[in-house]
Amino acid sequence: MIRKKTVFLSFLLMILGIMTFSAISVGAQPRVTFRFNLNPNVYISIPRSPSVNISVDRGEDATYFIGDPITIRYGASNAGYINIFDYTSDGGVIILVRDQRISSGSNLALNSSVSGPAGVERLIILYTPKPVGDNQIQNFIESPHQSGRQFPLSAVNRTHFNVAARARSTILSLEPSSFTIEPGSSYTMTAQLTDANGRPLRGANLNWSTDNGSLSSYNTITDPNGRSSVDYYAPNTTRPSTAVISVNFSGGGGASPSNVQSTVNIISRTRPSEIIMNPTSFSARPGDEVRITATLRDINGNPINGRTLYWTTDLGSFNKSSVATDSSGRATVIYYAPDVSDVTTVSVTAEFRGVTGLGATTTTISGIIEPIFPITPTNTLYYFDFGNGAAEHNFLTMRYTGNLVNGFSLSDTYSLEILSGNNVDLTFSPGSIPEKATLFIWAQGDSGARVRVTFNNRNPLNINLDSSIIEPDNPKVVNIPIQSLVEGNNRLRIEGDAARRRAIHIQRLVIVF
Repeated sequence: MIRKKTVFLSFLLMILGIMTFSAISVGAQPRVTFRFNLNPNVYISIPRSPSVNISVDRGEDATYFIGDPITIRYGASNAGYINIFDYTSDGGVIILVRDQRISSGSNLALNSSVSGPAGVERLIILYTPKPVGDNQIQNFIESPHQSGRQFPLSAVNRTHFNVAARARSTILSLEPSSFTIEPGSSYTMTAQLTDANGRPLRGANLNWSTDNGSLSSYNTITDPNGRSSVDYYAPNTTRPSTAVISVNFSGGGGASPSNVQSTVNIISRTRPSEIIMNPTSFSARPGDEVRITATLRDINGNPINGRTLYWTTDLGSFNKSSVATDSSGRATVIYYAPDVSDVTTVSVTAEFRGVTGLGATTTTISGIIEPIFPITPTNTLYYFDFGNGAAEHNFLTMRYTGNLVNGFSLSDTYSLEILSGNNVDLTFSPGSIPEKATLFIWAQGDSGARVRVTFNNRNPLNINLDSSIIEPDNPKVVNIPIQSLVEGNNRLRIEGDAARRRAIHIQRLVIVF
């Protein structure tokens, strides 16, 4: 082992002896190296003699990138010989200057470039009055802090600097760079990391973030093509908004940091809407109040709440000109039928003017307003009507029991509520027995209810009633059996179905002979 060292060092010193003078003059340096790790604590313990100096152009502890130029300045107070040793971070030792003879007070410079590797690079200068023998070089490299024992009248000094690898510039792209999305939906985004020459960088860590919404992942690793993807989830919002998605590469592996952003517009696309009206048509008399309900819903049939519907008509009026829909998407108004002298067709329109994400829509229904003609006592027509809150009639006599209530007719007029034990008792006279007689009754009842109609206590008629509201143009029509009538005064009795005990509501009745 010792022999091998001696042979190696003899060869090394021969090479350095040939190169020493030409290296300084042309700015080159011998790159003869061998391995030794200098302990940082040993380096710190090396004395700094004032009679020998060494420095770098950027100052001690400065940073140089690999490839940067560097100037090493050195000198000594006395004439003698100089050796300079460069300890690299990977355990290499380069002898930059070997037994260079200098004069008293000289100041020299060595120009070179930093070759790395990255880390702390330490320079040690050794001054001796006589040349250093080949066998002494190895001992000094391994124990530079003990130079005084090896070389009497010697002097040492030291300096160090940092070496950093120059990072490759990177380009981080994000597709798409901007896009539009609906609230609550998602979109896949792809980032790609390359170097300045377009070569993909695989295995790089990318950090994702957004200021509005969420992401399927916030940390990804690029694939062999330098790509990685995440899904962006837009927030559920009723207002247009924006979001910024950011991707960051913090650098590493000799690559420089880079970042990129994408802008998201969160806007609801316009959905069609529709209005369903109930009733779809109606008939009324002047002064009647017709309850009309509009239901606003989207194209999928889902109710839309909290939106204003505007009501218009070409004739008549409303209790409200605009109404907001409730949780079921419904808005209800009362239409007041106007005075007319002839049968008149009117239109009623409900309008939704649209909002962001919902299209405007209108629906119109038609109604017929029938004029009121005075009804006078006659033996060809008899009637009664509770619509105005009192019993209007032209029967010879009329007695009834029950309560007058409203809310069971389309026009929200009054009707007589007949419960078990209530009835209406009427008398009328058609003169002689007519050839034909018809009864019209405007009534409704609880589910399964029937109204019982009896003429002169003969053959009662049971009329099944609907549970829907009473509509002006939809009475129950019954042909009266002629054999149930008599000449002169007749008695008509109307009562509920006692066996079923269900409420019925009668608004109007007309008998025509």
